[in-house]
Amino acid sequence: MLNTNAFNGTSMQKEADIFVESFWYWNKFSSYLLALFTIVSILSVMTYLFQESTFYVYVIGTLSSLIEALLGIPQLRLNYNKKNTHGLSSLLIMMWTFGDCYKLVYYYSYDSPIQLICCSMFQICTDLSILSQFWIYRNVDE
Repeated sequence: MLNTNAFNGTSMQKEADIFVESFWYWNKFSSYLLALFTIVSILSVMTYLFQESTFYVYVIGTLSSLIEALLGIPQLRLNYNKKNTHGLSSLLIMMWTFGDCYKLVYYYSYDSPIQLICCSMFQICTDLSILSQFWIYRNVDE
């Protein structure tokens, strides 16, 4: 049988899992600040060097929109895994949805690039999925 997962059960996969699980657990606040400063510095230098490049600006804009569009996914997955929405405010998610709808109308009205419109539509779908979890898990949360 063909093994489609090259990392399955290997020490490399275990190391990758440990890195992902521990990435946001900083031992010292100064380590966090150093990492943040390094990332901001690298991106600032790259943006300064490539500010005239249309491709670079396009890629940075698309990446930032994609990252923002994915912000609701961890909450959606957490609710699904827990099979409840306990501790999550439905008003907060409704405000997210309203803001994302407003953003979509704005992007559409001003002929913004298609990636912004697509990411905005994805965010609205994610928001509506999280809102639907309030209904799906309504009996669990009581």
